[in-house]
Amino acid sequence: MSLSPRSPTIAYVRSLLTLPPAAPSRDVGFDVAVAAFAAAVVLLALNAGATLGDGDTPWHVFVGGTILDTGRFPTTDTLSWTVTGAPWIAKEWLSQVILAGAFRLGGWPAVALTTIAAAALAFAVIAREAFARLSPLAAGLLIALAYPLAAGAVLARPHTLAWVPMVVWTLALIHAAEAVRRPPLLVLLAMVVWTNLHGSFLLGLALVPAFAVEAILRATPADRFRLGFGWAAFLVAAVAATLIHPYGWGVWRAAVSVIGLEGIQSLIMEWQPQSFARIGPLELLLLGGIALLATTRTRISAVRLAVMLMLVHMALAHVRHGALLGLLGPLVLIEPLARVAGPGTQARFALSRGVGALWGLIGLAAAALVVVRPPALPTDHAPAAALAAVRAAGIPGEVMNGYSFGGWLISRGVPTYIDGRTELYGGDRVALYRDGVNLQTVDAFDRLLADPRIGWTLLSPGLPIVGLLDRTPGWRRLYADDDAVVHVRTPR
Repeated sequence: MSLSPRSPTIAYVRSLLTLPPAAPSRDVGFDVAVAAFAAAVVLLALNAGATLGDGDTPWHVFVGGTILDTGRFPTTDTLSWTVTGAPWIAKEWLSQVILAGAFRLGGWPAVALTTIAAAALAFAVIAREAFARLSPLAAGLLIALAYPLAAGAVLARPHTLAWVPMVVWTLALIHAAEAVRRPPLLVLLAMVVWTNLHGSFLLGLALVPAFAVEAILRATPADRFRLGFGWAAFLVAAVAATLIHPYGWGVWRAAVSVIGLEGIQSLIMEWQPQSFARIGPLELLLLGGIALLATTRTRISAVRLAVMLMLVHMALAHVRHGALLGLLGPLVLIEPLARVAGPGTQARFALSRGVGALWGLIGLAAAALVVVRPPALPTDHAPAAALAAVRAAGIPGEVMNGYSFGGWLISRGVPTYIDGRTELYGGDRVALYRDGVNLQTVDAFDRLLADPRIGWTLLSPGLPIVGLLDRTPGWRRLYADDDAVVHVRTPR
């Protein structure tokens, strides 16, 4: 039997291979967002333990729990012995309360799931925008290139919880610029939430003038003054929104102090510049962008090019900012790509409700796996056996601890020498610790341990100072394993 191209059988097969058109009244974007959210949950849940792989997570949970217990916001340090009583604020208090609440509900698995859900929701917002305005191929490639940059920074820390308001804020600015109007005042709520979640809200304020310029350039000459005044008023309102915070202007001082802290780049890996010794997500994204510009007619406006260059610079300068390029870069590029790849057609490429529901069930199953196989804090940040040995021996005095152990020691009620609150310790102490543990100067070792209150050390085995302590009179090794080494001070 022969089949003509117009036969009913061929038509039926084609109907199976083509998604049905969406009903005009249906929100296709919801289907896309559900699928993207579930897909991100699945991918992140496969390695849920990585979300707990940062040494700062325990102290964020501890501070959040203290706020929940006391109903007060800290104003001075009570967690270290080196700078106790110094002014310090919990500028990211809302994130810390959320993480602490999750921990009390379900332990570390709940903390990991909360983090994964926040990241997945941010990816869902980006995917909804991309698939609504680009062809499926272009949207898929854009997200596939950008996703690894952000996924590598999904950690149970405040910055991940701030991704949702950050994406919503940026998208509102872009939509307003494209529509040649000022952003809606309702989006100021996103800035309020962002400010209380993480100090990166300063980036959100910096984006306002950029997209204001784009909106003004798109407007007719007669409307530019009125539009510029509207954006200026919006920027003033946005600054005022950041002051809806328990510490008011204090959150600004704390956020700026972290940016300008000396010595942090050489101590903390996430503040170090990107390395291209091996091919990674950032290099692939940059090479893909160069190839796109070289082989297509893609043209980016001067404003958006400036924003992209700023994001690329931040990603190259500091590892931690690669996630910003992965999250915000696609939003900036969607409109220029739509001119080349053509706009998306929701009616043709919409997901059915059944497919969206199926993705939702898959995401729930992946989340359930996190509960069945609960992640835990890595021992290289939580040296429980080493601390147990110190307590069993009754070692007196304060600890000179490794930086990565500080957060966990705080959660165990042990005052720290240093921890992730680098803005509290200041550049001088951070530099002293860095030079001392790495033996970078002749007298750094002596200056680091000169304080007579130090009775023991808790350090990672790979630090250069460990070998020198083994040979230094007045110190003896008490305990060692693959994660930590303990030395105690002895009478000379």
